[in-house]
Amino acid sequence: MENQPTIMLNFFLTNIYEQYVLLADSDDPLYVSEETFIVDERFIEIAGCDYGESTRKLVCETLTTMGVSEDDHESVWRRVDSDVKRMLEARRTTTTTILLSIEMASLYSEEYVDEDADTRQPIPASESSIDDLTRIVFAVGVQDPENCIVCLEEFEDGDDLIQMPCSHLYHQHCIVEWLMTSHLCPLCRYQMPTTQLSEHCHNSLPQDQNVIN
Repeated sequence: MENQPTIMLNFFLTNIYEQYVLLADSDDPLYVSEETFIVDERFIEIAGCDYGESTRKLVCETLTTMGVSEDDHESVWRRVDSDVKRMLEARRTTTTTILLSIEMASLYSEEYVDEDADTRQPIPASESSIDDLTRIVFAVGVQDPENCIVCLEEFEDGDDLIQMPCSHLYHQHCIVEWLMTSHLCPLCRYQMPTTQLSEHCHNSLPQDQNVIN
């Protein structure tokens, strides 16, 4: 029986935020910036000899857990299946590891009207709204393991965290520093109260979700 490699599938789910400004003297929005954040990452390890329909089911279950729409499962699976079969064919007689990374992205666009884009500055959250945020201490085994999207470091036992109204968690020092510059949640763009706003704003919704090939 010939040796089969181990198949390792690494799935990344990212949010891409694009910002545009609509100038007073132009009908076309001007691209300003783009930010990409890793929202979720999952890892699957499969023995090459077990590759088949059971792998397809496992991939779809993983995508569901990550919040990927079922409409996108088939296109993701076709890419995985094509790449894995090609790699298995090329390495059928060796014992090695096949590592395949699959990136999926949700695209968010923000457009605003600004007569003078050069003078526009990010709007910080109000100090009172930052002070009112929920503080918690991360406990291994109680909360699910996550990463702070601001610093990209994994939460460790005893870390001081802040939970945003949208439920996203961050290191306390990371999100406080962030909110002192921008009133938007780094992940979902939930808008915190600012000294310039007289009423709460609602959270923006994603425009589209695409699978990046």
